[in-house]
Amino acid sequence: KKAGVPFSLSLDKITASIQAGVCEVTGIPFVMSAPRGVHSPWAPTLDRRFPALGYTEHTKVVCWIYNCSKGNWTTEDVLVLAKAVMAGESS
Repeated sequence: KKAGVPFSLSLDKITASIQAGVCEVTGIPFVMSAPRGVHSPWAPTLDRRFPALGYTEHTKVVCWIYNCSKGNWTTEDVLVLAKAVMAGESS
């Protein structure tokens, strides 16, 4: 609110997505616990598909590592990276 970012998500929607237990993009299960002072890469977080629109119906509950990897880019960019990592791992 302070930053003026639109927010129209319902707590029920967010809660239901977290309780489903998996990232809405990757299907990877959420892991809620991590050692003290460490953030789990599999913890749930909110991803704005279109950041300029704020936290609206375009927002998904995803795992932290996906959201960090995506950053300011697209899911397609993350897929290119993931494919390159997999190709490098097999050689």
